[in-house]
Amino acid sequence: METKKLIKEDKNLLNAISGDLGQFRPLLTEMRTAFETLNLGAFSAEIFEVIKLNPRDIIQRSDAATEAELNQSGIKNAALRKIASESAENDLERFKKAVSQLKSFTPKTYSREVGLSLEFINFDEEDFKADREAIAEKYARYYLEPGKATDLWLELETIATGYNSIFEKLKKIGGNYQNTFAILDYFYVRDEKGKLIPNIETVSGIAYQLNKKKATA
Repeated sequence: METKKLIKEDKNLLNAISGDLGQFRPLLTEMRTAFETLNLGAFSAEIFEVIKLNPRDIIQRSDAATEAELNQSGIKNAALRKIASESAENDLERFKKAVSQLKSFTPKTYSREVGLSLEFINFDEEDFKADREAIAEKYARYYLEPGKATDLWLELETIATGYNSIFEKLKKIGGNYQNTFAILDYFYVRDEKGKLIPNIETVSGIAYQLNKKKATA
């Protein structure tokens, strides 16, 4: 089964987008710290994915934990329960604010059109990391789909390979043939059907010079 062909990976773009992580770090650190004050367990990759997708789940767990703690304390009076829960409520508001700021943040990319987004940030081995593989696949890799485009690309690659080989030979005899169209005009003529064919006179002349230079080397 024919598959799509990878023709280019833009390493500079990949590195630039991944580098935007530095702009996210203060917000990520605050979000993690705010979560840890909720006493809902250790921050982890799973927790981070929940926060990215549906932070309301964390909020509900925090509310339930606060309620359970109050019930366990035996406090019945509504006013006293409110006072006792103020610290937990403040911690939860800090978490909500941190998540909101993180989700709405857009890094400065200046002339670059594409920047890192929260979707491409993971938490792994006690650190936040840009998902370079996902970023590359989304923004920095260029493919040709199977079919005519791939066939055309392969044919153009063949031409480019041939041109580069010819150019290296011409450099040996001191010719200045850097203009691609000049090479086409010099080395090719059209047959009676209008198709390009090598110019035998030119090829013979260049071959003679190459052989002569090789003999005197």
